[in-house]
Amino acid sequence: MKTILILFILVTIINSIPLICSDAVTMADCKDIINGIHECIWYENTCQLKSCQNSQIPCDGLAYNGELCATSSQGCKSIKSCSEIDNQQSCSQVKPYGVECHWEESCIVKKCSHNSKSNCRQTNGVKCIYQDQQCSSIKQCSDIIEKSNCLRSSIQEINCIWMDNQCVTETCNLIRTKENCFNTRRNSEKCFFTQIKGGDNQCLSCSQLTEQCNCNQYSIFGCNWVNNSCQEFKLQLACSTEDEKQCLSDKQCVWYKPMNKCLTIENASLNDRACDIYVFGSILHVWILIVLIVFW
Repeated sequence: MKTILILFILVTIINSIPLICSDAVTMADCKDIINGIHECIWYENTCQLKSCQNSQIPCDGLAYNGELCATSSQGCKSIKSCSEIDNQQSCSQVKPYGVECHWEESCIVKKCSHNSKSNCRQTNGVKCIYQDQQCSSIKQCSDIIEKSNCLRSSIQEINCIWMDNQCVTETCNLIRTKENCFNTRRNSEKCFFTQIKGGDNQCLSCSQLTEQCNCNQYSIFGCNWVNNSCQEFKLQLACSTEDEKQCLSDKQCVWYKPMNKCLTIENASLNDRACDIYVFGSILHVWILIVLIVFW
């Protein structure tokens, strides 16, 4: 009889503890749900997963369940691109997937040309430089038309030199000594000195190797043959940023509140399940002890 009573109490406890938003039937239970990734909100007399649609305005830049929110004439709504933003203030504040927007009768993706002289900087991953009385986009040294900007190109994270009255890429092969070669980077690439017996040894980078055989020969320096070109392999650590806004701009990442850290959605979900199991297990353990004390 005691065993049946204990089992009945345990089942009652299990069924009465809400673990997800939809399980809660009261406002108090809704607020007490422990969940690291998502938030629950009491809305229209039900406990719901917090979203842009059930949030109060202003909501510019808030993010729920992988959705970025923006204030609109219809209230708070989720947006995925600049074109979905319908007002100038939100256009200047909200960055869908990290993309900067610009208001020009409507909300559009910001370009270098939208920047002023004092604010001419890299925009949406495109390098910008002020020349010929405007902020212009540049992809390579040859896009720079003024000598002064060419000599200051390292500010834009590209290395250029002024030769024959034009701006050209400063490559590793322009470095003459072995010692200087190994201590230098050119345009985000490491320089290394070739060691060909009886050959014309020189300073190079992976991108300057045009044959797969030569590329593979220098794999020790990170060279890797990909898509018919030699590229320097760079390890990218997903979701490693410590900035919450930058974390939320990547759709593969989520800001995990219990750890105050950027994690992949998969890792955050695993942590969440572990957290729920731990909390539930702790509550269950306490109740078992109470039952044993009362009925033994």
